[in-house]
Amino acid sequence: MRALLDLVVDLCLPASCPTCGARLNEGGTRFCGRCLATIRLVASPMCTRCGVPFASAIEDHLCGHCARKPPAFRGARASAHYEGTILESLHRLKFGGDAVQAPALASLLGPPLAALADAHADGPRVACSPRARIFPSPLHVALEALPYYDRIVPVPLHPRRLRERGFNQAHLLAAEARRAGVLSPRARLDPSALARVRETRSQTKLSRTERLENLRGAFTARPDRVRGCTVLLVDDVMTTGATLEACTRALRRAGARSVDAVVVARVGGPTARPP
Repeated sequence: MRALLDLVVDLCLPASCPTCGARLNEGGTRFCGRCLATIRLVASPMCTRCGVPFASAIEDHLCGHCARKPPAFRGARASAHYEGTILESLHRLKFGGDAVQAPALASLLGPPLAALADAHADGPRVACSPRARIFPSPLHVALEALPYYDRIVPVPLHPRRLRERGFNQAHLLAAEARRAGVLSPRARLDPSALARVRETRSQTKLSRTERLENLRGAFTARPDRVRGCTVLLVDDVMTTGATLEACTRALRRAGARSVDAVVVARVGGPTARPP
């Protein structure tokens, strides 16, 4: 009933762009054409494991860092670069409490999920929902062959930070993506599967190695929720990948069979050459 009501509302009421307020004339992504044109998507060539984009490579391949020290997650992908419209929209969501940004940002998760599907072509797939077919979009690529996951797990906030903010932006993004059909409705959205049990200092000026050390023991996962499961981690921003790595390690220790990660935005442009 809720899904039907959402569909009727979307069909009958004109939506507006969350960043500039312009009226949206058609479905798909929740940004207007002008704002959408300013969003720089993360595109190939990139690392087949961590998804870092390359500036000079010709084809996707494993980056030097992942070749030397493979991450715990099976694959990680981002939709867009952390700049301009995306940066503004994420800041409004995280620091302004503007929840209307979440559906627009979540609508961008189709391409990185499709990239994960391509990277694991031998894995199980699931068809997209009728809602995603009704609202076609250039960004909803390969939604007919999305990878299947048993659990969708948002990266958690520490309880104190959650009380201060009032919501977990990663949970909002995952819920909106699932509601819109970008994520499989058959996969269980389980925010209780992973918890942040230790507060950490700001990671802004830390290197990746320092970030991993800072996050040591910060997350714990529930074996009864993830044992034997394929898990999709969802977060808003990826910088060095240290947070996703720490979360994945906790999930794998709890018995998760495999973990992929998807984020809305990635900090930093393409590397000058494959690292």
